[in-house]
Amino acid sequence: GRVRTALVANGSMFATTVLRTLIEASSIDLKLLILSGESNITHGAGSGNPPIPPVRVTGSGTMVDLARDNGIGVAAYNGGAALTTASFEEPFDFILVACCAEWIAPEIAALAKHACLNLHPSLLSRYRGPEPIFWQLKAGETNTGISLHHIEVRMDSGPVVAMHRVAY
Repeated sequence: GRVRTALVANGSMFATTVLRTLIEASSIDLKLLILSGESNITHGAGSGNPPIPPVRVTGSGTMVDLARDNGIGVAAYNGGAALTTASFEEPFDFILVACCAEWIAPEIAALAKHACLNLHPSLLSRYRGPEPIFWQLKAGETNTGISLHHIEVRMDSGPVVAMHRVAY
Protein backbone atom coordinates (compact mmCIF):
# COMPACT_ATOMS: atom_id res chain seq x y z
CA GLY A 1 0.00 0.00 0.00
CA ARG A 2 0.86 3.64 -0.01
CA VAL A 3 3.09 5.08 2.73
CA ARG A 4 1.10 7.28 5.15
CA THR A 5 3.20 10.43 5.57
CA ALA A 6 3.14 13.89 7.19
CA LEU A 7 5.31 16.79 6.04
CA VAL A 8 6.59 19.43 8.47
CA ALA A 9 7.74 22.44 6.46
CA ASN A 10 8.04 26.20 6.27
CA GLY A 11 7.07 28.08 3.13
CA SER A 12 10.44 28.09 1.39
CA MET A 13 10.87 27.21 -2.28
CA PHE A 14 12.70 24.05 -1.16
CA ALA A 15 9.78 23.00 1.07
CA THR A 16 7.26 23.81 -1.67
CA THR A 17 9.19 21.60 -4.09
CA VAL A 18 9.15 18.78 -1.53
CA LEU A 19 5.39 19.22 -1.05
CA ARG A 20 4.75 19.06 -4.81
CA THR A 21 7.01 16.01 -5.19
CA LEU A 22 5.21 14.15 -2.41
CA ILE A 23 1.82 15.01 -3.94
CA GLU A 24 2.96 13.57 -7.30
CA ALA A 25 4.52 10.40 -5.82
CA SER A 26 2.18 7.45 -6.35
CA SER A 27 3.66 5.50 -3.41
CA ILE A 28 3.10 8.32 -0.89
CA ASP A 29 -0.18 9.01 0.88
CA LEU A 30 0.51 12.53 2.17
CA LYS A 31 -2.09 13.07 4.90
CA LEU A 32 -0.92 16.24 6.61
CA LEU A 33 1.09 19.39 5.94
CA ILE A 34 2.31 20.85 9.22
CA LEU A 35 3.36 24.47 8.68
CA SER A 36 6.13 25.67 10.95
CA GLY A 37 7.56 29.02 11.94
CA GLU A 38 7.12 32.00 9.64
CA SER A 39 4.82 30.11 7.30
CA ASN A 40 2.27 29.54 10.06
CA ILE A 41 -0.52 31.80 8.83
CA THR A 42 -2.10 32.02 12.29
CA HIS A 43 1.15 33.09 13.99
CA GLY A 44 0.57 36.27 15.95
CA ALA A 45 -3.22 36.07 15.84
CA GLY A 46 -4.74 37.14 19.14
CA SER A 47 -1.43 38.49 20.43
CA GLY A 48 -1.94 42.01 19.10
CA ASN A 49 0.39 41.25 16.19
CA PRO A 50 -1.01 40.94 12.67
CA PRO A 51 -0.99 37.40 11.24
CA ILE A 52 1.93 36.60 8.95
CA PRO A 53 0.74 36.60 5.33
CA PRO A 54 0.20 33.17 3.75
CA VAL A 55 3.16 31.71 1.90
CA ARG A 56 2.69 32.04 -1.86
CA VAL A 57 3.28 29.11 -4.15
CA THR A 58 4.24 29.74 -7.79
CA GLY A 59 1.30 29.20 -10.11
CA SER A 60 -1.40 28.94 -7.45
CA GLY A 61 -2.52 30.35 -4.10
CA THR A 62 -0.73 29.35 -0.93
CA MET A 63 0.92 26.18 0.33
CA VAL A 64 -2.25 25.74 2.35
CA ASP A 65 -4.33 25.92 -0.85
CA LEU A 66 -2.00 23.46 -2.60
CA ALA A 67 -2.38 20.99 0.27
CA ARG A 68 -6.14 21.37 0.61
CA ASP A 69 -6.68 21.18 -3.17
CA ASN A 70 -5.02 17.75 -2.98
CA GLY A 71 -7.01 16.49 0.00
CA ILE A 72 -4.18 17.03 2.49
CA GLY A 73 -4.96 18.28 6.00
CA VAL A 74 -3.15 21.34 7.35
CA ALA A 75 -1.97 22.06 10.89
CA ALA A 76 0.29 24.67 12.51
CA TYR A 77 3.42 23.95 14.56
CA ASN A 78 5.45 26.46 16.54
CA GLY A 79 7.74 24.08 18.39
CA GLY A 80 6.93 22.14 21.53
CA ALA A 81 4.52 19.23 21.56
CA ALA A 82 1.24 20.87 20.52
CA LEU A 83 0.56 18.04 18.08
CA THR A 84 -0.07 14.68 19.69
CA THR A 85 -1.16 11.22 18.64
CA ALA A 86 -4.69 12.20 19.76
CA SER A 87 -4.68 14.77 16.91
CA PHE A 88 -4.75 12.08 14.23
CA GLU A 89 -6.81 9.02 13.27
CA GLU A 90 -3.76 6.75 13.19
CA PRO A 91 0.03 7.15 13.33
CA PHE A 92 2.02 8.08 10.27
CA ASP A 93 4.45 5.62 8.72
CA PHE A 94 6.94 8.47 8.28
CA ILE A 95 7.20 12.13 9.15
CA LEU A 96 9.33 14.10 6.72
CA VAL A 97 10.74 17.48 7.71
CA ALA A 98 11.85 20.04 5.10
CA CYS A 99 13.13 23.48 6.14
CA CYS A 100 11.86 23.68 9.69
CA ALA A 101 14.02 25.91 11.85
CA GLU A 102 12.28 24.76 15.03
CA TRP A 103 13.49 21.83 17.05
CA ILE A 104 11.20 18.82 16.52
CA ALA A 105 9.98 17.66 19.91
CA PRO A 106 10.36 13.93 20.67
CA GLU A 107 6.57 13.73 21.04
CA ILE A 108 6.21 14.82 17.40
CA ALA A 109 8.93 12.47 16.12
CA ALA A 110 7.18 9.65 18.00
CA LEU A 111 4.08 10.11 15.80
CA ALA A 112 5.96 8.19 13.08
CA LYS A 113 5.74 4.38 13.19
CA HIS A 114 8.99 3.94 11.27
CA ALA A 115 11.02 7.16 11.31
CA CYS A 116 11.00 10.93 11.49
CA LEU A 117 13.39 12.09 8.78
CA ASN A 118 14.75 15.48 7.75
CA LEU A 119 15.47 16.42 4.14
CA HIS A 120 18.34 18.92 4.50
CA PRO A 121 19.65 21.02 1.56
CA SER A 122 23.36 20.41 2.14
CA LEU A 123 25.77 17.52 2.25
CA LEU A 124 25.89 16.85 5.97
CA SER A 125 27.90 17.15 8.16
CA ARG A 126 28.65 20.50 6.52
CA TYR A 127 26.23 23.44 6.78
CA ARG A 128 24.06 22.16 9.60
CA GLY A 129 21.30 24.39 10.90
CA PRO A 130 19.14 27.04 9.26
CA GLU A 131 19.79 28.66 5.88
CA PRO A 132 22.30 26.11 4.52
CA ILE A 133 21.82 27.23 0.91
CA PHE A 134 22.71 30.83 1.81
CA TRP A 135 25.84 29.73 3.71
CA GLN A 136 26.97 27.48 0.86
CA LEU A 137 26.60 30.29 -1.69
CA LYS A 138 28.34 32.75 0.62
CA ALA A 139 31.24 30.30 0.99
CA GLY A 140 31.53 29.99 -2.80
CA GLU A 141 30.74 26.29 -2.91
CA THR A 142 30.49 24.88 -6.42
CA ASN A 143 28.92 21.60 -5.32
CA THR A 144 26.06 21.00 -2.96
CA GLY A 145 23.51 18.33 -2.38
CA ILE A 146 20.74 17.05 -0.25
CA SER A 147 20.87 14.79 2.79
CA LEU A 148 18.12 12.63 4.26
CA HIS A 149 18.77 11.90 7.93
CA HIS A 150 17.04 10.79 11.12
CA ILE A 151 15.81 13.50 13.49
CA GLU A 152 17.78 13.61 16.73
CA VAL A 153 17.93 15.98 19.68
CA ARG A 154 20.78 18.04 18.17
CA MET A 155 19.71 19.75 14.92
CA ASP A 156 20.89 18.06 11.68
CA SER A 157 22.98 15.53 13.60
CA GLY A 158 21.09 12.25 13.14
CA PRO A 159 22.39 9.31 11.11
CA VAL A 160 22.32 9.99 7.36
CA VAL A 161 20.10 7.64 5.34
CA ALA A 162 20.97 8.98 1.86
CA MET A 163 22.81 11.84 0.13
CA HIS A 164 22.77 13.18 -3.40
CA ARG A 165 25.45 15.57 -4.72
CA VAL A 166 24.75 18.22 -7.38
CA ALA A 167 26.85 20.96 -8.98
CA TYR A 168 25.72 24.60 -9.09
